[in-house]
Amino acid sequence: RRGVDFFEFAYDWRQDVRISARQLGELVESLPAAQPVIIIAHSLGTMVSRYYIERLGGSARVERAILMGGPHLGTTKILTSMLIAPEVLPFGIMGERLRQIIMTFHSNYQIIPIYDVGTDQHGNKINFLKDESWLAPEYIPLLRQGRKFRCELGGLQGFPYVSIFGYGMKTVANVVLNRDANGGIQKVDYVNGTAGDDSILEQSAFLQGSEIHPVRQHHGALFVDNDVKMRLKLELSRP
Repeated sequence: RRGVDFFEFAYDWRQDVRISARQLGELVESLPAAQPVIIIAHSLGTMVSRYYIERLGGSARVERAILMGGPHLGTTKILTSMLIAPEVLPFGIMGERLRQIIMTFHSNYQIIPIYDVGTDQHGNKINFLKDESWLAPEYIPLLRQGRKFRCELGGLQGFPYVSIFGYGMKTVANVVLNRDANGGIQKVDYVNGTAGDDSILEQSAFLQGSEIHPVRQHHGALFVDNDVKMRLKLELSRP
């Protein structure tokens, strides 16, 4: 019953995940203390939920968390909007302006993959979360805040998380690029695999130590998948 035992949490997905997590905490703390809380989160919402649970004391208030399509190790797909201007209109009109706007979103830097996903023309591996040379100077503070966020989100051992994730869909897995002498990007190619949900790779959507529930489904349809809905019914009807 919406507003009775079911509460929706809307947040600005562009802002720092830590701000959203504090806002989530305010909602949860406004509920009756005796009322058990189960969080169901999707995509970036899983990171908001984890930060609240793991860093802001939410583990004392939340009974269980179901995480669908979470970018726990980051998502390579976010780089497709950050490295080169997206082609949103014919001939790339306004694409670079859109990229510049996207580059100001704090949350994007918090879901850059934490492992090497890039390879340059010389075969050198690139970790975009650690390497700052690909960014204009004005964006480097945002990248450093993204790294700090990742360091703070260490994982809460023993908390009853459930990871629901998609597989079998074409998903961006790696980036191959040409760089100039200063590290600037001249050309980018994205390499697809089928080990994901079209946005998040399986290896990233599975939170270590959690229960897992894989499903052959797209990222944007995980929460309406019939198999997933049956799992949610099970989780919400536990004694």
